[in-house]
Amino acid sequence: MGKRHDLTRRTALAAIAAAAASPALAQPPRIKGPGIYDPDAPAPTPAPGSKTGTPGVYINELDAFPNSAVQVDTACTGFVGYTQKRPRKTGAMQVSSFAEYTAYFGGHDTPKVRLINGEPVFTRAPALLSRSVAAFFTNGGDKCMIASAGGYGAAPALQSMLNALSRLEPEKSIALLAAPDAMRLSRDDSAAFQRAMLVQAGREQDRFAVLDVWGADGKTMNPEEAGDAFRRGIGQDGLAFGAAYLPFGFFPEGTRVTFADFADRKQLSELLLAEFNKAPFGRNPDALRAALRNPAEMDDASLADTSPAAEAERISLHSDLIKISPLYSTLIAHASRKLSLLPPSGAMAGLFARTDNEQGVWKAPANRSVVGLVEPSTAISEREQDFYVRQEPALNPIRTFANLGPLVWGARTLAVNDLERTYINIQRTRIMIEQSIKYGIAAYVFQPNDANTWMTVKSMVDNFLNSLWKQGALVGGTPDQAFAVQIGLGSTMTAQDVSNGVMIVSAQVALARPAEFVAFEFRQKMTAS
Repeated sequence: MGKRHDLTRRTALAAIAAAAASPALAQPPRIKGPGIYDPDAPAPTPAPGSKTGTPGVYINELDAFPNSAVQVDTACTGFVGYTQKRPRKTGAMQVSSFAEYTAYFGGHDTPKVRLINGEPVFTRAPALLSRSVAAFFTNGGDKCMIASAGGYGAAPALQSMLNALSRLEPEKSIALLAAPDAMRLSRDDSAAFQRAMLVQAGREQDRFAVLDVWGADGKTMNPEEAGDAFRRGIGQDGLAFGAAYLPFGFFPEGTRVTFADFADRKQLSELLLAEFNKAPFGRNPDALRAALRNPAEMDDASLADTSPAAEAERISLHSDLIKISPLYSTLIAHASRKLSLLPPSGAMAGLFARTDNEQGVWKAPANRSVVGLVEPSTAISEREQDFYVRQEPALNPIRTFANLGPLVWGARTLAVNDLERTYINIQRTRIMIEQSIKYGIAAYVFQPNDANTWMTVKSMVDNFLNSLWKQGALVGGTPDQAFAVQIGLGSTMTAQDVSNGVMIVSAQVALARPAEFVAFEFRQKMTAS
């Protein structure tokens, strides 16, 4: 059975004495005659001991059910990063699909490509937010909030990212935080920003940060070096409110580089023509040679033409070049692969949402495939896996297995040494229960702080936890084994608490932990000698 977690909550009850001393009297309807309502007539004075005035028919609506605690949303992700467009709205904006995202914030960032020693190289690091949001929705995310830190032309800056992060703080619908563009900052600035994410999550206690590991892209550092650098920079605050994933991965869907993205199209045409002149091919060499010259002949003005006819012409030329030029195909493939490299936080936030919606927040988002991920940028061995998950802060690797493909192979928060908060599903379930009860008991803030209110609140919390137990969120053969709720004078409150208008609810729950290690015992009966 899982260990019971103490979820004691305190709720201030303001103006209780005033409310109890002068309760508002319900005014009856104004009646002109039997069964006739007159809105202009003065309200009659009820007879002593009666709630009615003159004879007539009165309707008194009673609540059939008491207030109930409702499970809060656990899947809305707050994203911070750079966008093609910035809406006029100063705060964060919610979107429910990638089409809606592109309508407000624009499409993917594709920087210009230069050829250096025959290798395509981007003139600047591409912004990562747009593709990460696409991966979020592809993996099961249903809504997110976007806080733009600037346009694609702006150089990534720590202060701009922090300003955008602050705009997410008042948004109480957010349950997850992700900032893939933090990987475009310097290593020290990236660590500072991720510390700010954890501090916000720990202060608000209603959200969980999904972090990336700077340098785990397969080229900047090897995975162990990137993990060590992350651990040195992340600090000690709010570790239970975040989890980190590595390495980066290739997400090719929606990634397209064409000749129009090359900074020097004349240079590109010269290389393609040189290739063709060495070994002409096709039945009409002159026509092919003319086609290979086309990229150089297209100026920036023609590329800026967004009419359907111009776009169709460019698509046709790109397709023709792919077919006739092996060199062009190779350059486009290399550039597109580089552009498709993403940190995993956006896709993981979508996987969190999918797991929550399909199985519940109490299910660990692990041993699941990441939709759209072709392969991780670096292969992680079993020995490296042990290095990542056993030391604090813990890191969750994404590994490739034969016949299974890439799988998320870790379910730990950064706080691996905190036994009650080691696992992502345990911590996020705690957050969900605390926030759900918090909003549920808020309806009783101005109720009398007496036994009747306590009994009502206890019943509400009992019913909520019982529904979670039935869904499998809590472990135990009976509700009594799965949870316990206490409230009242002498159990959770003193007389001083009551007189100060403080109501204290104590809830203990048994949460299930992931089975990270499965043990097998084999017995074999040997032939008697």
